[in-house]
Amino acid sequence: PEPVVPVIEDGALQVEAAPVSEAQSELSDQDDRAESNTEPLPGTVSDLMVKDPNLTSKQTISSATPVVVRQVLEVGSYVLADDIKRARSQLEDLGFKVRSTVRKSPTLMYRVFLGPFSNRQKTQKMMAVARKMGDQPFIHKLKTGNIVVVGSFYLKESVVAWENMYHDAGLEPKVRQESLLIPRTCLLLDGPQVDNNPQVVLARVKAAGFSDARLKKISSTNAK
Repeated sequence: PEPVVPVIEDGALQVEAAPVSEAQSELSDQDDRAESNTEPLPGTVSDLMVKDPNLTSKQTISSATPVVVRQVLEVGSYVLADDIKRARSQLEDLGFKVRSTVRKSPTLMYRVFLGPFSNRQKTQKMMAVARKMGDQPFIHKLKTGNIVVVGSFYLKESVVAWENMYHDAGLEPKVRQESLLIPRTCLLLDGPQVDNNPQVVLARVKAAGFSDARLKKISSTNAK
């Protein structure tokens, strides 16, 4: 065969191939035909792809997760620790296993305060008076001036007691209502006893004095 000769054309190096003889051309054509007629061996990837064209496609396997609906008896929600303790003890005496959960919910609160005061000196003086009476006051700014909050209460009877205490000291306490997000502890009953006889359990709890008790249905997935 003739050697390959490099040729410079328009400043670029090109390679000029040697002429191909007729015998070489015929051998090359035979090789191409043999390669195109080659069939894949059984069991190879090509064979499997022909037999099962979906083999390489993405498949999504979905399985429905069963949803379990259960009964829960919500006995009540409480703010004060003493109320929580008393209610839990009463339910346990009835033979119930009690669990609790805490959630924040809007709750009406009563603020007992002094003021408003237009100057800082008067405000600080009232802060000192409230501390001497055993409270932990704080200053709340309003458009009309500063007020000294001497107590925040959930129960109305506590508000009356604080008002009387400051009246007896010769002061003029006032009360304002605010809706605050307060943590409340919910006492719950559930389990087989509630699931099997929800209305019977509800009647027992209401008869024990828990008038706000109610049944609720909750859904949960029972994934295995």
